[in-house]
Amino acid sequence: MDCPDELSGTDVSWVVPPRNLGFGSGCNFGASRFPARKYAFLNADVAFHSSAVSLCMDALDIPGVGICAPALYFPDGNLQSACGSVSKTLKIPRPDNAPSQPISECDWVTGASLFCRQEVFESIGFDGSYFLSYEDLDIAYRAKLAGWKVVVVSAATATHPSRTTLNGARPIYYGIRNPIWFSRRYGTFLGSVATTFYVVRKVPRVMMADIAKRRSPHTRLMYHGLLAGWGSLPTTKEPLPDEPVPSRWIEWESS
Repeated sequence: MDCPDELSGTDVSWVVPPRNLGFGSGCNFGASRFPARKYAFLNADVAFHSSAVSLCMDALDIPGVGICAPALYFPDGNLQSACGSVSKTLKIPRPDNAPSQPISECDWVTGASLFCRQEVFESIGFDGSYFLSYEDLDIAYRAKLAGWKVVVVSAATATHPSRTTLNGARPIYYGIRNPIWFSRRYGTFLGSVATTFYVVRKVPRVMMADIAKRRSPHTRLMYHGLLAGWGSLPTTKEPLPDEPVPSRWIEWESS
């Protein structure tokens, strides 16, 4: 992808990976080429409100804070993502807990707007094997296991449209596979079984929709996501060689 004309002649560096690395490995790829004390990993469609970036950067100077984020809102003003929590048994994340303190500790923050220290990036980094979704939950979870704090800065706010990346049929496969992977990595066997039942609860409704709309990819993607979820776990933090895997069954667009 060529550098946009708007960035020509600016101080912005434009780097393109050799292949589609997904979100996590894409962040690793970019940050590894520009060493810094602090990093901001952002979706291109996030609009920050006044001082939000500087407030998050300052929060990383607080002793023990390794990852932080602003409170993210939909364009209509409703909360989209803030103090993420994770259920103990299922390991299922929930993003929409409002911050109760100026600096509120939490389990994870959204990757749409995630700030982290150099030490967190270098020692923990993103797990690119997820490819699409769960990378933000995973890095925060491992950071907390390593003793770092994950926080939301309530005075730092930003706006983000809904589902601009996770749209259409593309995320369905990862919405089944990745929760099971995460639960198998950090939970119990019985918890992973329960997680599997939780994520496939929508299969009957999706099957009926496929029949009614005379389509097939959605149910097929769920099926393959389930198989992959209980297949061999990746042994590295790199994306699988044939990612995006759903491109085997559907047309995959980069937008």
